[in-house]
Amino acid sequence: MWESILTSHGYVFAIDDGLNRYYVSQSENLVPRFLEVSYCVGMDKVAKGIHQDGFKKIQ
Repeated sequence: MWESILTSHGYVFAIDDGLNRYYVSQSENLVPRFLEVSYCVGMDKVAKGIHQDGFKKIQ
Protein backbone atom coordinates (compact mmCIF):
# COMPACT_ATOMS: atom_id res chain seq x y z
CA MET A 1 0.00 0.00 0.00
CA TRP A 2 1.14 3.57 -0.66
CA GLU A 3 0.91 4.51 3.03
CA SER A 4 3.74 2.16 3.91
CA ILE A 5 5.99 4.06 1.48
CA LEU A 6 5.34 7.31 3.35
CA THR A 7 5.76 5.83 6.82
CA SER A 8 8.96 4.04 5.83
CA HIS A 9 10.39 7.43 4.84
CA GLY A 10 9.64 9.09 8.18
CA TYR A 11 6.17 10.51 7.58
CA VAL A 12 3.29 10.15 10.03
CA PHE A 13 -0.44 10.50 9.54
CA ALA A 14 -1.68 13.91 10.70
CA ILE A 15 -5.36 14.38 9.76
CA ASP A 16 -8.12 13.24 7.46
CA ASP A 17 -10.41 16.01 6.20
CA GLY A 18 -13.02 13.66 4.75
CA LEU A 19 -11.50 13.87 1.29
CA ASN A 20 -7.73 13.71 1.79
CA ARG A 21 -5.30 12.19 4.25
CA TYR A 22 -2.42 14.41 5.29
CA TYR A 23 1.01 13.19 6.33
CA VAL A 24 3.87 15.21 7.77
CA SER A 25 7.53 14.56 8.37
CA GLN A 26 8.00 13.06 11.80
CA SER A 27 11.15 15.12 12.30
CA GLU A 28 9.30 18.41 11.78
CA ASN A 29 6.80 17.82 14.64
CA LEU A 30 3.95 19.47 12.69
CA VAL A 31 1.16 17.13 13.84
CA PRO A 32 -0.05 19.56 16.55
CA ARG A 33 -0.46 22.31 13.92
CA PHE A 34 -2.50 20.01 11.69
CA LEU A 35 -4.72 19.11 14.64
CA GLU A 36 -5.37 22.82 15.23
CA VAL A 37 -6.34 23.27 11.58
CA SER A 38 -8.56 20.17 11.69
CA TYR A 39 -10.37 21.58 14.73
CA CYS A 40 -10.91 24.96 13.03
CA VAL A 41 -12.23 23.33 9.85
CA GLY A 42 -14.58 21.18 11.93
CA MET A 43 -15.91 24.17 13.84
CA ASP A 44 -16.45 26.07 10.58
CA LYS A 45 -18.48 23.15 9.18
CA VAL A 46 -20.63 23.06 12.32
CA ALA A 47 -21.20 26.83 12.14
CA LYS A 48 -22.32 26.48 8.51
CA GLY A 49 -24.56 23.49 9.28
CA ILE A 50 -22.47 21.03 7.29
CA HIS A 51 -21.81 17.45 8.42
CA GLN A 52 -18.20 16.63 9.14
CA ASP A 53 -18.05 14.54 5.96
CA GLY A 54 -18.60 17.78 4.03
CA PHE A 55 -21.43 16.49 1.89
CA LYS A 56 -24.74 16.51 3.75
CA LYS A 57 -26.38 19.57 5.21
CA ILE A 58 -27.56 19.19 8.80
CA GLN A 59 -31.37 19.23 8.82
